[in-house]
Order: sequence, then C-alpha cells, then structure tokens
Amino acid sequence: MHGRSFWVRRAEQRLGPELGQLRHVAASRRIHWAWLVPCIAIGFVYGVIGQFISSPRSTDRTPDRFEDIPLFMVVSLLTGLVLWSLTLAFSFRTLLVFDAGIVTSFAQKATTRIFYWNQVNPESIKAVTSQDDSGPTHLLVAKKLTKLSVRGKYAVVFQAVPAKVEPATNSSTEPPQAGFWTFETTDEPSPLVLALQQAMVEARIPGAERIAVQALPPVVLPGRTILD
Repeated sequence: MHGRSFWVRRAEQRLGPELGQLRHVAASRRIHWAWLVPCIAIGFVYGVIGQFISSPRSTDRTPDRFEDIPLFMVVSLLTGLVLWSLTLAFSFRTLLVFDAGIVTSFAQKATTRIFYWNQVNPESIKAVTSQDDSGPTHLLVAKKLTKLSVRGKYAVVFQAVPAKVEPATNSSTEPPQAGFWTFETTDEPSPLVLALQQAMVEARIPGAERIAVQALPPVVLPGRTILD
C-alpha cells in the first residue's frame, strides 16, 4: 500500500486490533520552499553574531573575527538549513481509513483522533477544489470547521455527528467534536472517497452507497460556500 511510512505502520499495529484492517493512506504535503532563503539569511545572522561572541581575544589591533571564512560560510549555511528543516514538521499530514473509521494525528497515542463510522454523516462527504492554488477550505463556511491537513489543491469534507450508539471499544481517545472537517491534498481525491464509501458500506452505514455519486467529481467552488 502506498504511503505506509514508519509512523503509519506503527499506528496500524497499535490501532489494528481495535479498528480492523488499514484500507487507505491519504497524504497531505506542502514543503515551504519559500522559507528556505529567509532561514539561510537568519543562519548567516547567527553566524555573524557568533563571530563577535566567540572572539574574546580580539582587539582593534589584532582582530580574530572572520579569520576562517569557509568555516563561517559552512556553519552559517548549516544553521539556516537546520532552521528550515524545522518547517518540515508542519509540511506533512496523513489520514488513515480503517475498517471501523478514520484516524488522524496518530503520531502519539495522546493526540490520536478517531472518527468511527457512526460519527460520520455519509451525506456530508464531498470533494471540492478551488479555482486557484489558495486551497478550497478557506472558501468553506460553517459554524464549526476544522482543517486536518496542510494546503492542497483538493479537499475532502465530512461532518462529524454525535454517535447514536457508542462504539464498543476500550479506546482512550476522546470523541471528535461535532462539526465539519476537511482534509486537503494535492492528490486526486477519488481513491480516498472510494475507500470511505467501501468501508462505510461494509459497516452498513445507511446512505453510504451514494458517497461516490455525490462527492465525485470534485466541485469547483466559485466563492464562499456555506456548509451548514
């Protein structure tokens, strides 16, 4: 299965006994290349400051600052790259579709969020896109709207509702808040939508058989769209 990273395999081992088989892995990624040059510039600023701080023996007659220019360049560049690499923590998000529900924020047990199928309104599932690269979520309006991903070309939208019957599970995760949730991705959303439909149909969720018909192809949002 595409996208089965170390974190996904670990989540599959931890949640598999409770949620069943992992069906689909959806990725949301947006690397912030525009931040690379500013981070490198900051690295050089730190390098200059370091030259003045780490040269206590320097005097007006015998300055020892910037004596090793190649070392200064390398250290400053590496500092900038390390700063930029910190942005990668905000560049990737993943959504997992299991037999029993949707899982996000699964890197740690305490942050894991699970949407069981009886907490997802099948009639609310839609795939949307925008006319530009600004991401479709900012065009959606709802009383409660939460984004589960970084910016992408497409967004899959669904509504979480209070479960009529609590799932029979020993999970320590808190139930998701009622409202609309979006997952943006640069990948074509059809595989994710079809995986949601198949899992919900097999879980015998009423109305799940129409998910693909109502959600695909992605709707181009002409402007602000009210979900409620």
